Amino acid sequence: MSRDLSTVCHWLFQSKRCHAVHRADLYLQVLWETLQSMPEYRGRTTLIFSTDHGRAAGSRWSEHGTEEPSSKYIWMAFLGPDTPALGERSQIPAVQQNQIAATLAWFLGEDYVAEVPKAGHRIGAVFDISVPKR
Repeated sequence: MSRDLSTVCHWLFQSKRCHAVHRADLYLQVLWETLQSMPEYRGRTTLIFSTDHGRAAGSRWSEHGTEEPSSKYIWMAFLGPDTPALGERSQIPAVQQNQIAATLAWFLGEDYVAEVPKAGHRIGAVFDISVPKR
């Protein structure tokens, strides 16, 4: 009985998680479509979307924290006129969460690292390096 209950609970958790991911995807779609419908943002706005932490690997995938070494891996998504649609990328230099602020500042024409020297550098693999700063 407990094995069946465990299976059902795992399925319910997965189902709720899948629903949450689908809902977040719909929110991003509405946000993007709204921005594109507004002349002041259309073709001028880049969205940067990321998680605050990753998850453990394997059977402990639902865990995270310092005791779960693989939870340090997060994902990021970039969508905008300055970012070519390159899809999922894995054969690039390692990227860290502390690079998001410098990347965001670069899109705004600012040099974040000059102001905060300990910050991570911008994520060059996100966009074509030849794209000029605004």
